[in-house]
Amino acid sequence: MSPCEYFIGIDGGGTQCRAQLEDSDGYVLGTATSGPANIVSNKVQATQSILMAVNGAVESSGLSIALNELHVAAGLAGANVAAAKTTFDAQHWPFRTYATLSDLHAACLGAHKGEDGILVICGTGSAATCYREAGFSDKGGYGLTLGDNGSGAWLGVEAVRHTLLCIDALTSHSLLSRNIMTHFGVVDGVDMIEKTMHFCASDFGKLSPLVFAAFNEGCEAAASIIHLGAGYLSQLIRSMSQDRPLPVALVGGLAEPYQPLLGKDISKQLCVPAHNAQKGAIHYLKETLLKSNAEPPLKT
Repeated sequence: MSPCEYFIGIDGGGTQCRAQLEDSDGYVLGTATSGPANIVSNKVQATQSILMAVNGAVESSGLSIALNELHVAAGLAGANVAAAKTTFDAQHWPFRTYATLSDLHAACLGAHKGEDGILVICGTGSAATCYREAGFSDKGGYGLTLGDNGSGAWLGVEAVRHTLLCIDALTSHSLLSRNIMTHFGVVDGVDMIEKTMHFCASDFGKLSPLVFAAFNEGCEAAASIIHLGAGYLSQLIRSMSQDRPLPVALVGGLAEPYQPLLGKDISKQLCVPAHNAQKGAIHYLKETLLKSNAEPPLKT
Protein backbone atom coordinates (compact mmCIF):
# COMPACT_ATOMS: atom_id res chain seq x y z
CA MET A 1 0.00 0.00 0.00
CA SER A 2 1.29 3.42 -0.90
CA PRO A 3 1.38 6.11 1.82
CA CYS A 4 -1.26 8.26 0.06
CA GLU A 5 -4.10 5.74 0.19
CA TYR A 6 -7.34 6.48 2.02
CA PHE A 7 -9.49 4.23 4.18
CA ILE A 8 -13.03 4.60 5.49
CA GLY A 9 -14.38 2.52 8.34
CA ILE A 10 -18.12 2.35 8.90
CA ASP A 11 -20.15 1.37 11.94
CA GLY A 12 -23.67 0.77 10.69
CA GLY A 13 -26.52 -0.23 12.98
CA GLY A 14 -30.28 -0.13 13.12
CA THR A 15 -30.31 3.53 14.16
CA GLN A 16 -27.41 5.24 12.42
CA CYS A 17 -24.33 4.82 10.26
CA ARG A 18 -21.02 6.43 11.29
CA ALA A 19 -18.05 6.80 8.93
CA GLN A 20 -14.42 7.65 9.69
CA LEU A 21 -11.89 8.61 7.00
CA GLU A 22 -8.22 7.88 7.67
CA ASP A 23 -4.94 7.96 5.79
CA SER A 24 -2.51 5.04 5.63
CA ASP A 25 -0.93 6.09 8.93
CA GLY A 26 -4.26 6.00 10.77
CA TYR A 27 -4.67 9.75 11.05
CA VAL A 28 -8.37 10.70 11.15
CA LEU A 29 -9.18 13.10 8.31
CA GLY A 30 -12.96 13.30 8.47
CA THR A 31 -16.12 11.84 9.98
CA ALA A 32 -19.82 11.76 9.15
CA THR A 33 -23.11 10.27 10.30
CA SER A 34 -26.10 9.11 8.26
CA GLY A 35 -29.16 6.89 8.63
CA PRO A 36 -29.73 3.20 9.55
CA ALA A 37 -27.69 0.42 7.96
CA ASN A 38 -29.20 -2.95 8.83
CA ILE A 39 -28.76 -5.13 5.75
CA VAL A 40 -31.39 -7.66 6.83
CA SER A 41 -34.24 -5.25 7.49
CA ASN A 42 -33.56 -2.82 4.61
CA LYS A 43 -30.74 -3.44 2.12
CA VAL A 44 -31.58 -0.40 -0.03
CA GLN A 45 -31.59 1.96 2.96
CA ALA A 46 -28.29 0.48 4.19
CA THR A 47 -26.67 1.10 0.80
CA GLN A 48 -27.89 4.69 0.74
CA SER A 49 -26.69 5.29 4.29
CA ILE A 50 -23.22 3.98 3.48
CA LEU A 51 -22.87 6.16 0.39
CA MET A 52 -24.15 9.20 2.28
CA ALA A 53 -21.77 8.59 5.20
CA VAL A 54 -18.79 8.05 2.90
CA ASN A 55 -19.47 11.22 0.94
CA GLY A 56 -20.00 13.11 4.17
CA ALA A 57 -16.69 11.94 5.64
CA VAL A 58 -14.80 12.97 2.50
CA GLU A 59 -16.55 16.35 2.45
CA SER A 60 -15.73 16.97 6.11
CA SER A 61 -12.04 16.32 5.40
CA GLY A 62 -11.87 19.18 2.91
CA LEU A 63 -9.82 16.96 0.58
CA SER A 64 -10.50 16.18 -3.05
CA ILE A 65 -10.80 12.38 -2.95
CA ALA A 66 -12.72 10.42 -5.58
CA LEU A 67 -14.83 7.46 -4.50
CA ASN A 68 -12.76 5.11 -6.64
CA GLU A 69 -9.70 6.03 -4.58
CA LEU A 70 -11.24 4.81 -1.33
CA HIS A 71 -10.81 1.53 0.51
CA VAL A 72 -14.06 1.07 2.45
CA ALA A 73 -14.96 -1.50 5.11
CA ALA A 74 -18.39 -1.51 6.73
CA GLY A 75 -19.26 -3.20 10.00
CA LEU A 76 -23.02 -3.63 9.59
CA ALA A 77 -25.95 -4.91 11.58
CA GLY A 78 -27.23 -8.09 9.94
CA ALA A 79 -23.90 -8.99 8.33
CA ASN A 80 -23.74 -12.07 10.56
CA VAL A 81 -26.50 -13.52 8.35
CA ALA A 82 -24.52 -15.13 5.52
CA ALA A 83 -27.24 -14.90 2.87
CA ALA A 84 -27.82 -11.19 3.56
CA LYS A 85 -24.08 -10.46 3.46
CA THR A 86 -23.58 -12.32 0.18
CA THR A 87 -26.43 -10.45 -1.50
CA PHE A 88 -25.29 -7.11 -0.14
CA ASP A 89 -21.66 -7.58 -1.22
CA ALA A 90 -22.70 -8.64 -4.74
CA GLN A 91 -23.95 -5.17 -5.71
CA HIS A 92 -21.68 -2.72 -7.50
CA TRP A 93 -19.71 -0.37 -5.29
CA PRO A 94 -17.92 2.74 -6.63
CA PHE A 95 -14.96 2.27 -4.30
CA ARG A 96 -11.48 0.94 -5.02
CA THR A 97 -12.04 -1.75 -2.39
CA TYR A 98 -15.11 -2.70 -0.41
CA ALA A 99 -15.63 -5.25 2.38
CA THR A 100 -18.47 -6.05 4.76
CA LEU A 101 -18.18 -7.53 8.23
CA SER A 102 -20.57 -7.58 11.15
CA ASP A 103 -20.81 -4.51 13.37
CA LEU A 104 -20.04 -6.75 16.35
CA HIS A 105 -16.77 -7.94 14.79
CA ALA A 106 -15.75 -4.42 13.82
CA ALA A 107 -16.37 -3.21 17.37
CA CYS A 108 -14.33 -6.11 18.81
CA LEU A 109 -11.35 -5.45 16.52
CA GLY A 110 -11.45 -1.77 17.40
CA ALA A 111 -11.82 -2.35 21.13
CA HIS A 112 -8.81 -4.68 21.31
CA LYS A 113 -6.68 -3.16 18.51
CA GLY A 114 -6.91 -6.37 16.52
CA GLU A 115 -5.63 -8.51 19.40
CA ASP A 116 -7.45 -11.43 21.04
CA GLY A 117 -10.34 -10.31 23.23
CA ILE A 118 -14.04 -10.47 24.03
CA LEU A 119 -16.64 -7.85 23.26
CA VAL A 120 -20.12 -7.73 24.75
CA ILE A 121 -22.55 -5.14 23.47
CA CYS A 122 -25.64 -4.29 25.47
CA GLY A 123 -27.82 -1.48 24.26
CA THR A 124 -31.20 -1.84 22.61
CA GLY A 125 -30.09 -5.40 21.77
CA SER A 126 -27.36 -7.65 23.13
CA ALA A 127 -24.69 -9.91 21.65
CA ALA A 128 -21.13 -11.05 22.27
CA THR A 129 -18.13 -12.19 20.28
CA CYS A 130 -14.71 -13.62 21.10
CA TYR A 131 -11.79 -12.95 18.74
CA ARG A 132 -9.08 -15.58 19.06
CA GLU A 133 -6.47 -16.88 16.60
CA ALA A 134 -7.78 -14.67 13.76
CA GLY A 135 -11.33 -16.00 14.07
CA PHE A 136 -14.58 -14.95 15.72
CA SER A 137 -16.97 -16.95 17.89
CA ASP A 138 -20.36 -15.27 18.38
CA LYS A 139 -23.12 -15.75 20.91
CA GLY A 140 -26.53 -14.08 21.18
CA GLY A 141 -27.72 -11.35 18.87
CA TYR A 142 -30.87 -13.24 17.88
CA GLY A 143 -33.25 -10.31 18.12
CA LEU A 144 -35.88 -9.46 20.69
CA THR A 145 -38.31 -12.25 19.80
CA LEU A 146 -35.78 -15.04 20.34
CA GLY A 147 -33.03 -13.47 22.41
CA ASP A 148 -31.34 -10.15 23.26
CA ASN A 149 -31.48 -11.05 26.95
CA GLY A 150 -30.33 -8.30 29.27
CA SER A 151 -30.77 -5.63 26.61
CA GLY A 152 -32.72 -2.41 26.91
CA ALA A 153 -35.51 -3.83 24.76
CA TRP A 154 -35.60 -7.01 26.86
CA LEU A 155 -35.81 -4.95 30.07
CA GLY A 156 -38.73 -3.02 28.61
CA VAL A 157 -40.61 -6.18 27.64
CA GLU A 158 -39.99 -7.76 31.06
CA ALA A 159 -41.26 -4.60 32.77
CA VAL A 160 -44.47 -4.63 30.75
CA ARG A 161 -44.95 -8.37 31.40
CA HIS A 162 -44.51 -7.79 35.12
CA THR A 163 -47.02 -4.94 35.00
CA LEU A 164 -49.62 -7.09 33.24
CA LEU A 165 -49.22 -9.78 35.92
CA CYS A 166 -49.80 -7.09 38.54
CA ILE A 167 -52.87 -5.78 36.73
CA ASP A 168 -54.28 -9.32 36.68
CA ALA A 169 -53.55 -9.67 40.41
CA LEU A 170 -51.24 -12.63 39.78
CA THR A 171 -48.44 -10.88 41.65
CA SER A 172 -48.21 -7.84 43.90
CA HIS A 173 -47.92 -4.35 42.47
CA SER A 174 -44.49 -2.77 42.71
CA LEU A 175 -42.86 0.60 42.18
CA LEU A 176 -41.93 -0.61 38.72
CA SER A 177 -45.49 -1.65 37.75
CA ARG A 178 -46.93 1.61 39.03
CA ASN A 179 -44.29 3.62 37.16
CA ILE A 180 -45.02 1.71 33.94
CA MET A 181 -48.76 2.28 34.30
CA THR A 182 -48.22 5.99 34.96
CA HIS A 183 -45.85 6.24 31.99
CA PHE A 184 -48.47 4.86 29.62
CA GLY A 185 -51.47 6.32 31.42
CA VAL A 186 -53.21 2.94 31.56
CA VAL A 187 -55.53 1.31 34.10
CA ASP A 188 -56.00 -2.19 32.67
CA GLY A 189 -54.38 -4.82 30.49
CA VAL A 190 -56.35 -3.94 27.36
CA ASP A 191 -55.09 -0.36 27.58
CA MET A 192 -51.52 -1.65 27.90
CA ILE A 193 -51.82 -3.87 24.86
CA GLU A 194 -53.25 -1.02 22.81
CA LYS A 195 -50.32 1.18 23.82
CA THR A 196 -47.62 -1.39 23.02
CA MET A 197 -49.05 -3.58 20.24
CA HIS A 198 -47.01 -1.87 17.53
CA PHE A 199 -43.82 -1.49 19.56
CA CYS A 200 -40.49 -2.51 18.06
CA ALA A 201 -37.26 -3.19 19.97
CA SER A 202 -36.26 0.48 20.12
CA ASP A 203 -39.64 1.41 21.61
CA PHE A 204 -39.30 -1.16 24.37
CA GLY A 205 -35.70 -0.07 24.87
CA LYS A 206 -36.89 3.41 25.84
CA LEU A 207 -38.54 1.87 28.92
CA SER A 208 -35.24 0.60 30.35
CA PRO A 209 -34.52 3.83 32.30
CA LEU A 210 -37.78 3.24 34.22
CA VAL A 211 -36.53 -0.20 35.23
CA PHE A 212 -33.18 1.11 36.45
CA ALA A 213 -34.86 4.05 38.22
CA ALA A 214 -37.10 1.64 40.16
CA PHE A 215 -34.11 -0.59 40.87
CA ASN A 216 -32.14 2.35 42.29
CA GLU A 217 -35.08 3.11 44.61
CA GLY A 218 -35.04 -0.40 46.01
CA CYS A 219 -37.82 -2.03 43.98
CA GLU A 220 -37.53 -5.82 44.31
CA ALA A 221 -39.35 -6.50 41.06
CA ALA A 222 -36.97 -4.27 39.11
CA ALA A 223 -34.00 -5.80 40.93
CA SER A 224 -35.13 -9.30 39.97
CA ILE A 225 -35.30 -8.35 36.28
CA ILE A 226 -32.00 -6.49 36.23
CA HIS A 227 -30.08 -9.19 38.09
CA LEU A 228 -31.46 -11.74 35.63
CA GLY A 229 -30.08 -9.60 32.81
CA ALA A 230 -26.72 -9.18 34.54
CA GLY A 231 -26.59 -12.94 35.12
CA TYR A 232 -27.06 -13.56 31.42
CA LEU A 233 -24.24 -11.17 30.49
CA SER A 234 -21.97 -12.79 33.07
CA GLN A 235 -22.82 -16.21 31.66
CA LEU A 236 -21.96 -15.01 28.15
CA ILE A 237 -18.55 -13.79 29.26
CA ARG A 238 -17.74 -16.91 31.29
CA SER A 239 -18.69 -19.17 28.38
CA MET A 240 -16.16 -17.34 26.19
CA SER A 241 -13.44 -17.45 28.84
CA GLN A 242 -13.32 -21.20 29.43
CA ASP A 243 -10.06 -21.78 27.55
CA ARG A 244 -8.32 -18.76 29.07
CA PRO A 245 -9.48 -15.39 30.38
CA LEU A 246 -9.28 -12.61 27.83
CA PRO A 247 -9.79 -8.86 28.17
CA VAL A 248 -13.49 -7.99 27.95
CA ALA A 249 -14.86 -4.76 26.49
CA LEU A 250 -18.42 -4.12 27.62
CA VAL A 251 -20.01 -1.50 25.37
CA GLY A 252 -23.42 -0.05 24.59
CA GLY A 253 -25.88 2.17 26.41
CA LEU A 254 -26.32 -0.24 29.35
CA ALA A 255 -22.63 -1.08 29.81
CA GLU A 256 -22.13 1.37 32.68
CA PRO A 257 -25.16 0.46 34.84
CA TYR A 258 -24.58 -3.28 34.38
CA GLN A 259 -20.84 -3.24 35.07
CA PRO A 260 -20.99 -3.25 38.91
CA LEU A 261 -23.56 -6.07 38.83
CA LEU A 262 -21.32 -8.57 37.06
CA GLY A 263 -19.33 -11.21 38.91
CA LYS A 264 -16.08 -10.29 40.66
CA ASP A 265 -14.20 -12.71 38.43
CA ILE A 266 -15.48 -10.84 35.38
CA SER A 267 -14.62 -7.43 36.80
CA LYS A 268 -10.94 -8.43 36.64
CA GLN A 269 -11.25 -8.97 32.88
CA LEU A 270 -13.02 -5.73 32.01
CA CYS A 271 -11.08 -3.16 30.00
CA VAL A 272 -11.72 0.18 28.34
CA PRO A 273 -12.17 -0.15 24.53
CA ALA A 274 -9.07 1.14 22.76
CA HIS A 275 -10.84 2.31 19.60
CA ASN A 276 -14.28 2.50 18.00
CA ALA A 277 -15.88 0.12 15.51
CA GLN A 278 -14.92 2.37 12.57
CA LYS A 279 -11.27 1.89 13.47
CA GLY A 280 -11.90 -1.83 13.81
CA ALA A 281 -13.39 -2.00 10.30
CA ILE A 282 -10.33 -0.23 8.88
CA HIS A 283 -8.06 -2.64 10.76
CA TYR A 284 -9.91 -5.56 9.17
CA LEU A 285 -9.60 -4.05 5.70
CA LYS A 286 -5.89 -3.30 6.05
CA GLU A 287 -5.27 -6.85 7.23
CA THR A 288 -7.12 -8.33 4.26
CA LEU A 289 -5.24 -6.09 1.81
CA LEU A 290 -1.84 -6.77 3.37
CA LYS A 291 -2.38 -10.51 3.60
CA SER A 292 -4.48 -11.13 0.48
CA ASN A 293 -1.53 -12.58 -1.39
CA ALA A 294 0.01 -14.36 1.57
CA GLU A 295 -2.76 -16.01 3.60
CA PRO A 296 -6.57 -16.10 3.93
CA PRO A 297 -8.25 -12.99 5.38
CA LEU A 298 -9.67 -12.86 8.87
CA LYS A 299 -12.58 -15.24 9.35
CA THR A 300 -15.87 -13.41 9.97
